[in-house]
Amino acid sequence: MKITIGLTKTDRAADYVPAMDGYREGAAQDVVLLEVEAPTKHEGGWQAVEVGEAYFTATNAPQEVIEADPLALAVYRELAEEVRRQGKVPHRLSMSVGDTVQVDDGPRLAVASFGFTQLD
Repeated sequence: MKITIGLTKTDRAADYVPAMDGYREGAAQDVVLLEVEAPTKHEGGWQAVEVGEAYFTATNAPQEVIEADPLALAVYRELAEEVRRQGKVPHRLSMSVGDTVQVDDGPRLAVASFGFTQLD
């Protein structure tokens, strides 16, 4: 499964802080691309909301919580492998309000104050 995470950047000159203002079309993003061997899921596959929640867990939760969630654990392991390949930790990995998530070629969602909003 291909996961695309868009970590939206703050633009102080435009008085835009995504964590406060939410997603803004055209805002600059750092993009994290992951190829995850996801655990088996029902016929419809993993949805972007589930993957976004798993990514959030993988980058914010204590290790025992990550290990209890098979999808979060798969994302966590791929993130660790990506950091190893690049030889550095990106400036920010944690997902928050204003960031985006997409699974394969499915709809792109933005993290909102309470849940996710579909963009496409």
